[in-house]
Amino acid sequence: MKPNSISKRSAVILACCLVIVLAGCSTSQVAYDYDTGIDFVAFKSYQWHTKPTQAKDPRISNDLLDQRIQGAINQSLQRKNYVMVSPGQNTTVDFLVAYQLGIEKRTEADRVRTGVGFGYRYFDFGFRTDTIVREFNEVTLYIDVIDPQSEKLIWRGTRAYRYQAGGSVAEREQRIQSIVDEILAKFPPIS
Repeated sequence: MKPNSISKRSAVILACCLVIVLAGCSTSQVAYDYDTGIDFVAFKSYQWHTKPTQAKDPRISNDLLDQRIQGAINQSLQRKNYVMVSPGQNTTVDFLVAYQLGIEKRTEADRVRTGVGFGYRYFDFGFRTDTIVREFNEVTLYIDVIDPQSEKLIWRGTRAYRYQAGGSVAEREQRIQSIVDEILAKFPPIS
């Protein structure tokens, strides 16, 4: 074999391993579920469903966040060529859209090796590991697509993410848009 082909093969193997490791480190996962009997391809228009009761936690239950999430969902759906119909119009829509938020306290623990020690007398040897425990708040965004006639859920996408209070308005809007885009990436589902 040529030395060049070995290094190329090693680089490809290393790149594949890196992708696998990084994919395993991802903490946020998007989940989907849908009714396989629905022809989502025929959908063209939507309307907002009556907003369900949100959690009473002020971190996730406020008008500013509501406007950001609804705006992000509208933008994502309109990029997919869906037309939003206002509630006052007498037009039949293909689906209703709604969202819900939940927040939970989570705990994660990491084991960290912090030291190795050697003794002088009697040949002592020591080893210590520490566990670092962190608490954080995890928000879950649920985006629901509902049949307008039966009012039954026909598609749901969810994504959990760490609650972040800080950041500029632009950063918050971009973060919400990114999360919504990830969820709606698989809408409509391809059977």
